[in-house]
Amino acid sequence: MALPNEIFESLDHCGTSMELWRELQKQLEEGVNTLKNNRTMCINEYHEFKAKEGQSLKDTNSRFNILISKCRRSRVVRTNEDNNMLFLKSLGVEWFHLTMSIRTTLDLELMSLADLYGSLTSQESLVMQIKSSIGGPLALVAEGRKRKEKEVKIEVKKIKRKIC
Repeated sequence: MALPNEIFESLDHCGTSMELWRELQKQLEEGVNTLKNNRTMCINEYHEFKAKEGQSLKDTNSRFNILISKCRRSRVVRTNEDNNMLFLKSLGVEWFHLTMSIRTTLDLELMSLADLYGSLTSQESLVMQIKSSIGGPLALVAEGRKRKEKEVKIEVKKIKRKIC
């Protein structure tokens, strides 16, 4: 295996074989350390991947595919099942019931990420319709109701004070 031209040219200044060897070792070790750092960053980014609030399924899929490519360049390779499970778990709460159903009924080990994405896109309009009909994630709806109830109680107390 030959040295890349940029490394070969950077060794031109070495006067002895010992200098040449030390410089070559230094350059190649830095490459190994950089690769290790890139691997660590990719692994962390992979495990922390989440769909961004308001981001479309298409954009989330695109970001995830870019991340997978970046990881592969850093020699971090995951199985189809790992990628599919992470992608499903990364979607917002509005996708919860559909993704749970997919996780239990489909063979994610054999399914490609592209096929999974295709299955999800066919249901995206329904998921968005349900999300808009309930006004967002259920936790936010419940929080909104609690806030309204509290406001009503405060108003009732104010009215009672005025009357008494």
